[in-house]
Amino acid sequence: MARKKSGGEGGGNAILVVFLVLFILLSIGLGVAFWTGQEKVTAAAELDKKAKEEVNSAKDAKELADLKAKLYRVAYGIGSQDDLTAVQNPGKHEAALKDEHAALMAAMSATITKAVDDVRKGPDGKPIENAGAGPFDVKAQEVMSWPWPGGPNQVLAKPSPGPLLDRLVKVVAERERTYHESQLVRKNASDDATQYKAEKDRYVAALTALNDQVQKQIKALDDKITAVEAEKKAAIDTFVKTGDDTRKQLGVRAREIDDLNTTLKENRDRLESTSRQLEDILRKNTEIDQERRGVFAVNVPHGEIVRRNPRDKTVEINIGSDAGVRAGQTFTVQPASTRTEGLHRRKRTSYDSEGKLVVSDELASKGTIEVVSVLGPQLSTARITDEPDDIRDSILKGDLLYNPLFRKNAKDHVVLVGIFDTNADGQDDITEVARNLAKRGAIVDGYFDLSSGKWESLDPGNRKPGPGTNTTYVVRGWEFDTGAADTTLIAAKGKLQSQINEAVNAAKLKGAQEVKASKFFAEIGYSVSPSISDESTSAAAVKYLKEVPAAPPVPK
Repeated sequence: MARKKSGGEGGGNAILVVFLVLFILLSIGLGVAFWTGQEKVTAAAELDKKAKEEVNSAKDAKELADLKAKLYRVAYGIGSQDDLTAVQNPGKHEAALKDEHAALMAAMSATITKAVDDVRKGPDGKPIENAGAGPFDVKAQEVMSWPWPGGPNQVLAKPSPGPLLDRLVKVVAERERTYHESQLVRKNASDDATQYKAEKDRYVAALTALNDQVQKQIKALDDKITAVEAEKKAAIDTFVKTGDDTRKQLGVRAREIDDLNTTLKENRDRLESTSRQLEDILRKNTEIDQERRGVFAVNVPHGEIVRRNPRDKTVEINIGSDAGVRAGQTFTVQPASTRTEGLHRRKRTSYDSEGKLVVSDELASKGTIEVVSVLGPQLSTARITDEPDDIRDSILKGDLLYNPLFRKNAKDHVVLVGIFDTNADGQDDITEVARNLAKRGAIVDGYFDLSSGKWESLDPGNRKPGPGTNTTYVVRGWEFDTGAADTTLIAAKGKLQSQINEAVNAAKLKGAQEVKASKFFAEIGYSVSPSISDESTSAAAVKYLKEVPAAPPVPK
């Protein structure tokens, strides 16, 4: 039994040893795989780093080549202000550009000095004396001085007294001037002609020599610039080659943006076209309605019944001394719906001998009343003198009063909505129009202020300005168009037009008849400028497009 127990423990130890060996082998394998993968990652990172350094190096070389080319152009006077600004702010290329500048100035100085030395020599190879005042001598810095700034916060100035080509042009100009002056002197001093000719020949020879030297220097600089341009092109080609994929992606994105902008423009154009169509439909409907009913309806209600006494056949009406009403005045009574349906809907009907329905030209009414007493400016009492159907069609509060012959002292109630530039000066004159209409005898129930989006009144006693049941006309101002070129005004223009339309509709719900300002003023004899145009009206509307307030609520 003891040996059997010993055998069991040995089997357990063997299993542990096997698992231990497997664990060690697995750990070694994983370690080898990890380090192998890490080496690959490191190698890839090094390659990426090297590629970026090559791109940056090519970009730096291109920038330096550009700066050198601009330095040469500024030195010779063919550079722009942008070239000078770039040279004055070289950034990280300051040291390299400074070296190039030093080499350029040294080459220029050497060439100018040699050219001057050649000019100073006469036929015998010795320096020529300048009229006994010493040898002819010109320093290189007198032709061109362009030192590199030495102190902090200093920038490279323009060449002084000017770029090399400018100095050369000045030399040629001075030569021409000297030549013409010499010609004049020659005319006045013929005895000095021989000496003058010799001096002139020497001067021309010296200038020719100098020009030859300058042309050689210009050619050398041109060759230098050509070499720099070649280096620049090589750097650009390298940069373009390495960044081809990036440019392709940018091109795809740019095309996508162009497509989105095209779609946006089409949607905006479609919205503007729809808005114009809706405005045209509304305008045509208004014109058709006015042609059918006329700007001024023949039978405009003069007032309405504000209360009926239930105990007897008496009523109170809202017209009085202001309208010139007197006792004994009579009115026919029509239902409140007549404001919107029109009097033509109240034609009297009957049946003929054959039982056919006949519609006559006579207007049917709910009855008639007669004024008993005038109680105030806008209040009178009256008695019902006729009520054909006091059950189904009785006279009620809100019914309207008509009398085609009662027009002598009647006053129209109006409200104004929109743009009223009556003198064509590009300014809205709506308050002035309201004031002038009141002077003419009309009652202005209010005007709609487009700045505040509220109904206003010039009468301080009018606590509830705006259209009411007595309002006869809502006068719409002149049409405006701020122009479609500025797309930022399209939304504001549409909002302003909607605000005007809602104000007009609010007045029409109260029974007012819409009429255009141009036709309204023509029929009442109100003088306006003949120069009113879309441009002047649009100019008057611009100030309301800055911030258009919300549309007003319908007056109660």
